Amino acid sequence: MKKKVLSVVAAAALAASLTVPAWAAVASPYGGAEAEGGDVTYTTQAQTGEESQATQVYETIQGATSTEEELDLLGDGLAETVQAELGATSVNEYSAREIGSVAVSSEGPTTVTLSNLAGVTADTQGFVMYLGADGLWHYLSVSFGSRSATFTVPYSTTIILYVRSVAVAQ
Repeated sequence: MKKKVLSVVAAAALAASLTVPAWAAVASPYGGAEAEGGDVTYTTQAQTGEESQATQVYETIQGATSTEEELDLLGDGLAETVQAELGATSVNEYSAREIGSVAVSSEGPTTVTLSNLAGVTADTQGFVMYLGADGLWHYLSVSFGSRSATFTVPYSTTIILYVRSVAVAQ
């Protein structure tokens, strides 16, 4: 009987750990992402360490109850700015899928492809926010492929990849 109860508790704990609310910001819920190409290194928030900008961002937004609230925690009026970019689709239909640091070894704008993104297809919709040299967050468009996301950053920076919740099959 004791083993049965433990099995039920363990199964419930596993199920709970795999369930992520649509608004939850998570560093790398599906095993992480990797950057393709030699001039780019991507490090997930979980790998960057406690003092990193990515970890500070994660800690700032993790208690938010919506994506709109997350964005406004990052900057006054940021949710409104992103909503203007998205048009009719509510910003709250998106959730943080990846938080991390992008390091580029070349100067100037660099194209980054994050791969190993489980559940991401060419039909996925989303956007990237990057931390600018001015200390403000900026919107970037992103294109998706099979388990990948591609976008261009102007320099090494912290990024948040947002995906439309209804578009990600888990």
